[in-house]
Amino acid sequence: MNARHSLRSGLIVSRLGFDLFAQREDETQPDYQIKTLTDRQGSAWLYQAYAQWKYRLRSNLTFLAGLHGLHFGLNGRASFEPRAGLQWQFASRQSLSLGFGQHSRTESLITYFGQETLPDNRPIRPNQNLDFTRALHYVLGYQHRLSDDLILKLEAYYQDLRQVPIYSATTTDPELLTGSPINAEEGFLSTDSLFSEGKGRNYGLELTLEKFFTRNYYFLFTASAYQSKYTARDGIERNTRFNGNYVLNGLFGKEFKIGPEKKI
Repeated sequence: MNARHSLRSGLIVSRLGFDLFAQREDETQPDYQIKTLTDRQGSAWLYQAYAQWKYRLRSNLTFLAGLHGLHFGLNGRASFEPRAGLQWQFASRQSLSLGFGQHSRTESLITYFGQETLPDNRPIRPNQNLDFTRALHYVLGYQHRLSDDLILKLEAYYQDLRQVPIYSATTTDPELLTGSPINAEEGFLSTDSLFSEGKGRNYGLELTLEKFFTRNYYFLFTASAYQSKYTARDGIERNTRFNGNYVLNGLFGKEFKIGPEKKI
């Protein structure tokens, strides 16, 4: 728009194809009959639209505001999500940033198609109309360019998860009382009704030291200390299966020149 204002917008359309089939033995039947949990093929469309406004308030202060829209064609669920950020370069090589955003996600496709069979042999899918799982993200970051090719980043974040699918308030099954898609690795399949009433939270601190490729070598070191929690139907907060508490990573690369003139 001009030197201080810019506007960016776009549209993303995704076709999600699926071919789902799952069975298991029904322990409630005396002869352990095979029960079909899902049998469905087809596709679903996911539509996303976004707009972002960037405004340079001053030469060292930038504000960003955005709006993201999400529509899931499978069940008609929609979400409109505000997002905002502020970056302040308070010194020639140092800056602080602050960010907030609401984010929504679909569940694994198999979650929507868990089915029960009625006495007249008609299948029903109690979870096809599940709402999105939503999250509020809060991020505080610090960046220091130690030299032209070396940068240090420090970031603290908090993620507040809401509307996580959990089981009915009337359930007494211990396994269902503690069940949550947050813990699923390869999709979450249930033939019982799920309700968007669960919670979760992730928070932590990340440190990154990165040297760009100069003088024929580069490296990247990261350290993260974090917590990952969820609350299922029984109301007790527990560690998720992904709560490893910390992660350390290191990457180093060097280029060796070969050949008579050392140019390759």
